Amino acid sequence: WDRAASVGAAAQKYAEHVLDDASVTYTPAASGMADIKLSMSHLIERTKIMEASIVEQYGKSLDDLYELLAVEMGKLAQEIREEFPPPDHAQNHAERQRLIAKTLRKAKGGFIRAFITAGIPKDEARSHWKAMESYIRYILVTAGDLIEQHPVIAGVLLATVAYLVPKSRFLRPIFDLFGFGLSGPVKGSFAARAQSRFFGAYIPLGSWFSKLQAASMRWR
Repeated sequence: WDRAASVGAAAQKYAEHVLDDASVTYTPAASGMADIKLSMSHLIERTKIMEASIVEQYGKSLDDLYELLAVEMGKLAQEIREEFPPPDHAQNHAERQRLIAKTLRKAKGGFIRAFITAGIPKDEARSHWKAMESYIRYILVTAGDLIEQHPVIAGVLLATVAYLVPKSRFLRPIFDLFGFGLSGPVKGSFAARAQSRFFGAYIPLGSWFSKLQAASMRWR
């Protein structure tokens, strides 16, 4: 989380600027990108509500819960690596939906286990997951559809979403499962395999991820 947090508001603001600019440049994809940005905003608000509830109702440490969640998602990443090899063809909408749904079911289990270990009731965990899942699913499926229809935007779309996720620490381990890591998809890494698996896209290291890292340092 320290590395994600270090991205800071400047980088996130720059990522939003890049996504807005891409919407103008790639007009056919503008509506979908705007929907992703709006859904991400709603999702982040839901996680803020969750965080406030955890502290106010249960007096639990957000840092401790984050660490437990990161461990659970790390276990799932290895499980996914073994169970879902990268496809030998670009997935269509229906195939992508099924794979994302299956992975989110696994993520739900890890999310609930982390909450229970932290001493938070299972029903509370289920309630928070339910409030977030529809947004997560929509963002992932819509991103995949846009990349399928407009491959040229794959780099900017995946990279900017990755830079917006750190606005909520609890989203980072979940989105990491789908290849949205801040380091970008280094060849042979889990992020590279995940992007290929879920989005049929491999974004070279020297592309939008590194461009955002460099340019955001100048965005103040």
